[in-house]
Amino acid sequence: MEKMRTFVEFIVPHKKIPAGSAIVHEVKDRDVKKLNIPPNAVEFYFFDSPSKSADPYDAQDDQHNCSAFYQIGVRVVDAAEAKRLRRKPRAARGENANKIVAIGLTQSQLREAFWQTDLKLHSHFVVTRSGKMRGIRENNIVVNDRGEQLFPKPPATTTEKDITLLSLPALRRRPKNE
Repeated sequence: MEKMRTFVEFIVPHKKIPAGSAIVHEVKDRDVKKLNIPPNAVEFYFFDSPSKSADPYDAQDDQHNCSAFYQIGVRVVDAAEAKRLRRKPRAARGENANKIVAIGLTQSQLREAFWQTDLKLHSHFVVTRSGKMRGIRENNIVVNDRGEQLFPKPPATTTEKDITLLSLPALRRRPKNE
């Protein structure tokens, strides 16, 4: 059986590639806090590959055990707050500003239609490092650039002091004499 190696693939926005471009690195484990997240990355995921090549990009061809997508942001807001915080989109400019781009809509109208669809599809949004808001899909995890999980909220950790307090017997009060 081939030995699996673990990789992380960062997705970075690209003007000419709608889905963004990928940066792939081999990592020792899937600890998010140990990652050196590129400053322009918007999301990433982990995967395993049996690739023996020295080039990590060759590992993309044979991915196994893919993790959930991790979105990188500064905070998480609900849909109502996202609607309130949203900047008005800039009006389309130039000679094609009022040109119909799709299904009878101008570029500005199309942007607004996409935003309204996002509001209906997502209950929470991540505010990215660039200030943009992106809908959080149900299987996504949101982390900040230090690797701390923002969404879904991790369960609170219980300390030894909490356990001691829970194990103490409750004090009973005497009923007041009436």
